Amino acid sequence: MSGFFQALDRQRGPALGILFCVSTLNFLDRYMFGILLPQIKNELHLSDTELGFVTGTAFALFYATMGVPIARIADRTSRRNVLAIAVGAWSGVVALTGLVQNFWQLAIARVFMGLGEAGATPPSHAIIGDLFPKTTRASALAIYGLGSPVGLMLGFILGGWISQNYGWRAALLTFGIPGALLAVIVRLFLKEPPRTAHGPDTTNLAGVVAGLLKRPAFVHNTIGGALYALLGLGTIAWAPSFFARVHHMPIATVGLYLALVLGSSQICGMLTGGFLSDRLAAKDSRWYMWVCALAVIFAGPFFALTFLWPTAEMSLVWMFFPFFLGQIKFGPQSAVTQGVAGPERRAVAAAVFFLVNGLAGGFGAQLIGILSDALKADYGDRAIGVAITGIAVVTSIWAAIHFMLASRTVREDFAASGSPA
Repeated sequence: MSGFFQALDRQRGPALGILFCVSTLNFLDRYMFGILLPQIKNELHLSDTELGFVTGTAFALFYATMGVPIARIADRTSRRNVLAIAVGAWSGVVALTGLVQNFWQLAIARVFMGLGEAGATPPSHAIIGDLFPKTTRASALAIYGLGSPVGLMLGFILGGWISQNYGWRAALLTFGIPGALLAVIVRLFLKEPPRTAHGPDTTNLAGVVAGLLKRPAFVHNTIGGALYALLGLGTIAWAPSFFARVHHMPIATVGLYLALVLGSSQICGMLTGGFLSDRLAAKDSRWYMWVCALAVIFAGPFFALTFLWPTAEMSLVWMFFPFFLGQIKFGPQSAVTQGVAGPERRAVAAAVFFLVNGLAGGFGAQLIGILSDALKADYGDRAIGVAITGIAVVTSIWAAIHFMLASRTVREDFAASGSPA
C-alpha cells in the first residue's frame, strides 16, 4: 500500500481524483435506475421481462458494442476529450429519460444512455494505465473502481428518497444535471498523460482485437469476468425489486439498506483486491488471477443464503459477503487487461473487456426477469430470489475455472505485450 501512495504526485493524484468522480457519476446514473424500477413498473404497466430488457439488454447492447470503436478513437486521439464528450452526452440523456411515456420511449432512452456511457471507462482505464507503473496499477484501478460502490450508494439512497417523495421522473431529472459541470471539469483540468508506447499504433481496429484474442490470459480473464458480471450486475438490477416484493420494504428503506450493504461491501472488496493482488503479484503475476478465482468460488454460496433466507435482516447481512468477494477481483482483472494489452492499445483492451462484461451483465438482468416470470407460478414473489440462486451456482464455478486457465499464461502474455514495469 505504501508503494501506491509513494507513486502519487502532482499529476497522478488530481487525475485519479477527477477520474474517480467520473466513475462515481457513471455508476450513480446506472445503478440508480434499479431503485426506480418498482415505480416505473406500476406507472408504465411493464412486465418483469420488459423491465429486464430496458434495464439490461437495451442499455448493455449499445454500452458494450460502441465502447470498442469509441475506445479506438480514444487510443488514437485525445482520451480526455472523448471522456468529456461522453460525460456530457450520457448526463443529458439521463435527464431526458425522466420525460418518457411508454415502454418504447424508455427503451430508446436507455439505448442512448448506453451509447454515452460507452465512452467513460475505456479512456479512463487507458489514462490510468499510462499514469501508473505495473507495480501499483491494480491499486490505482481499484481506487477508480470505487466509483461503482460510491455511485451505487448515492444512487440508491438519494434515488430512493427522491423517488418516494417526488417520483421517479424527478430522480432522473435531478441526476442528469451534474454531468454537464463534470464534463467541463474533465475538459479543462484533466491532463492527457503521454503514452508510454514508442510510436503510434497504425493497426486497424480488427487487427488490434485479433491481437488481443491471441493472448490466452486476456481471453480467459474476460470470459471469467463476463460470467460473474452476468450474476453480479443482474443481481444489483433486481435486488431492490426483490426486497420490495418479498420482504415488503418501502422503496426508500430498500435504497438506504442496499446502499449501505452493497456500497460498503464493494468498497472493502475493491481496496482489498487491489492492494492485496499488487503485493502478491510482485512475487508472481499469476496471483492476479488466483485471487480472482478464490474470490468468486467462495462468493457463490452467499448468493443462495442472501436470496433464500426467510427474513429481510439476515438477507441483508448475508448480502455483504458475495459482493465483497466479487469486487476483490476488480483491481487484478483490470491490471491484467491493461498489462497484456501493451501501452498503445489500452483503451481498446478495456473496451473489449467491458464489451463482453457489459453484454453479459445486461443479459443477466434480462435472464433474471425471464426466469422470474417463468417461476412465478411455483414460487410467487420469491421467484426472483430462486432465479438468482440458480444462476449463482453455475456462474461462480464456471468463472473460477476461467481465472485459473488465465493464470497459466499471464506471465508470458505480460512479457509479450512489451508493457513497461
